[in-house]
Amino acid sequence: MKKIDIDKINKNMSSLKKMFVIKRLSFYNFIANIVLFFLLIISVIVNETILKNIIMHYINLGFSGYLLLIFTFIGWFSTEYYYRDIKVIDIEWEKLHSIFKNKRIVELSSIKFIIVNIILSFVSVIIFIFEILASFKHNTMVSEIGIISIHLLIIPAFVRMFESIIESLQRFKKLLDHFLIKQFDTLENLFEHVKFEKNNTRLLFLDYNLESKHNIFLLTSDYLVSDQRTEIEKANELILNTYKELWKQYLSVFTIYLSDDIKKARKRFLHKVRRILIYYLVIWDDFFDFK
Repeated sequence: MKKIDIDKINKNMSSLKKMFVIKRLSFYNFIANIVLFFLLIISVIVNETILKNIIMHYINLGFSGYLLLIFTFIGWFSTEYYYRDIKVIDIEWEKLHSIFKNKRIVELSSIKFIIVNIILSFVSVIIFIFEILASFKHNTMVSEIGIISIHLLIIPAFVRMFESIIESLQRFKKLLDHFLIKQFDTLENLFEHVKFEKNNTRLLFLDYNLESKHNIFLLTSDYLVSDQRTEIEKANELILNTYKELWKQYLSVFTIYLSDDIKKARKRFLHKVRRILIYYLVIWDDFFDFK
């Protein structure tokens, strides 16, 4: 690859990283559960090799059941519990005794995140079954009820996790196959001929049958004084320029993606380019109202 292309990709990745937002509660909960998971494995190994204590079997059973429920619950709602989003717009200022606010946060999903939860849930199931058999080896009815119950819980959860992976892959494929890519050459000047709909409800692209979604731009109204409308229009221009710059960056990455040199690039670099493209495409999927 040319050095200038590598620099462009690195610059784009740096710009995107500045837009990433970590949901601290989700992130810390996930890390805490990972730490607890490895502590559980250590506890099981130590109890089986050294302690051989029945009380530890009950403790490990409780922790494995807790982790199983947590990872299964996260697997069901993987998008809501993924800890990273993209903050595209963040505007807030006070002018003329009015507060103007506008945030646009795009939720991300991660196939790796779902796969990790599948693996952790699967291992937690194995530990849970092992511990329930060890804890109730003289009471087969209790152990059988526990195993049947966990099967009833985990099978639908695993199905849902795999469905989430398929949905994510289909979403990315839909974005990649969309006319945003198929008509790339004709959309180079997409943001050059635009106008706002009445009261700035959305942005219209005059040369194309395209429009933005509602609630991206600040709304105006005839009830506002002229100075307030002026301030809102300035804010909307700032938002529009942000998306214009993002579109420009997206095109620069996509140009590299289409080049012949990309075929000769290392897999790691190619993976990086694709990952950046997906981030941009998620932003545009949130911005445009595709019909």
